[in-house]
Amino acid sequence: MKKIEEKEQLHNPRLHGVNRYSLAGKTALITGASRGIGRAIAVTFAQNGSNLVLLSRDKDRLQLIQEEIYLQNENINCQIIVCDLKESSNLIEELEANFDKTGPEIFIHSAGNFALDGAYKKNRKIWNDTLAIHLTAAYELSCYLSQFMIKKKWGRIVNISSTSANGEAYALSYSVAKAGLLGLTQSLALELAKYGVTVNAVCPSWVETEMSLNQLNDLEWCRLNNIAVNDSVEIARLSSPQERILSADEIAHLTAFLCSEEAQGITGQSIKICGGLSL
Repeated sequence: MKKIEEKEQLHNPRLHGVNRYSLAGKTALITGASRGIGRAIAVTFAQNGSNLVLLSRDKDRLQLIQEEIYLQNENINCQIIVCDLKESSNLIEELEANFDKTGPEIFIHSAGNFALDGAYKKNRKIWNDTLAIHLTAAYELSCYLSQFMIKKKWGRIVNISSTSANGEAYALSYSVAKAGLLGLTQSLALELAKYGVTVNAVCPSWVETEMSLNQLNDLEWCRLNNIAVNDSVEIARLSSPQERILSADEIAHLTAFLCSEEAQGITGQSIKICGGLSL
């Protein structure tokens, strides 16, 4: 027994000053990085030593997060790219020019939008835009970036989906897009597993972000759900068994773990972080 314990200690990286959660030396491309969950992921990854390529339509907010990250760690390389994910084919051309023969080992697709739609109020533009941002961009970027990961025999892809992937009334396009991300995640996980690349989805419930609060305070959304606007946020909070709305940092830390060495055996999973709401 003593020899077994000594052998375990000899090979235990935690006992030799190795940070298994470190992302140092890795580069992460993060969409939707200027606000909300994407922004929290960018900050958390920087804290773990990752270099960053941050994508968003909002140049001013991207520059602010870039400044914040450099104040946090001036040794990190933080590149920003202003883009519209509805035009993902043009984005791939820009990335090809920037990355040349090497590129990020980590891809986090956090960009998203929310708009009310459904059978009661069909809107093809909302459908097209929502699927383009959530699903088509994930498809295009995953196919492109996974080639770098395959060459390196290491990679991580995390799609930020939602508990709404199970269906949400009056959010038809959003629910379909988030459900589609789960299928994309599983198919890619099977294809890329032999190359040391893991692919997972994180499915939050209500998170304290600008997008969520806008939805909860939307007059039409409240009317359709028979909720008084003044009570909407509190009802969302109490809908969780933990009786709270999640923070974006919680999503970021789970995402960082999935990209660490410790999570190398986790792939093809859709992980709900919802305070028990999905139960």
